[in-house]
Amino acid sequence: SLGLPPVERAPAWMRFLNSAMWISLACAVGFVAYQARRHTWHASSESTGANKASVREYDFQQPATMPVVEGHSVTVSALTKRYGSVQAVVDVSFDVGPGEAVAMWGPNGAGKTTVLRCLLGIARYTGDIRIHGLDPLTDGRMVRSLIGFVPQDLAPSPIPVGELASFIARLKGASWSDAMAQLTRLGIDDQTQKPVSSLSGGMKQRLALALALIGEPQVLLLDEPTANLDAAGRASLLEMLDDLERHGMTLIFSSHRPDDVLALADRILIMERGSLVE
Repeated sequence: SLGLPPVERAPAWMRFLNSAMWISLACAVGFVAYQARRHTWHASSESTGANKASVREYDFQQPATMPVVEGHSVTVSALTKRYGSVQAVVDVSFDVGPGEAVAMWGPNGAGKTTVLRCLLGIARYTGDIRIHGLDPLTDGRMVRSLIGFVPQDLAPSPIPVGELASFIARLKGASWSDAMAQLTRLGIDDQTQKPVSSLSGGMKQRLALALALIGEPQVLLLDEPTANLDAAGRASLLEMLDDLERHGMTLIFSSHRPDDVLALADRILIMERGSLVE
């Protein structure tokens, strides 16, 4: 009735494996963050008794000057990705303009998450991808500084929220004030001393979005961003994403929820068996 072909949500075991892939990557980052803890973050108390995260001053390494590119923010041409003998993505091509929200829609195994991995430059592929004119395979560091990524599940971790935000800011060459500004923007600046694992599902998703926005990325990639949220949490997140788009952010996201897709997307890429069919 919503005009989209029906899709089935992936079975629980497959969602677990997919989440484990992202979680393992995040846990590796978290381990490094833990090792760097005494160098990057400490908690202090204001006179009011409220706790607030702070960070020592560092000479943050800024990325090289980004080229100003007119036209498309993202260009994908003849993208193909194999896992052994299995073709996960087959000859996919599309463009995304600045400030445009594009959804990837399709059944489990259609290749949506693989496309996101290729855009991030963490999977090898054939074909050509350009993010603001840059190649993720040869200019990976610079490309990732242009991208914010929101996974379906944020890895559970005993690391405090403020410490994780500080570490992500260092990775992105951003300041602590920028990290704190994003936590404030998402309404979780009062959670800096809480372990990530203690947050509710909605709070974790807010944190994931806040971390993705550190460093002022120009492109936001989201993998099933509302999958673990209740109705109120979904509505709140969609409102935030819509506001980001209206302020010029380019969004590329996958979702199994047709109402989310139709509420947020300007265009929809319908994928089946690794191919872009419509």
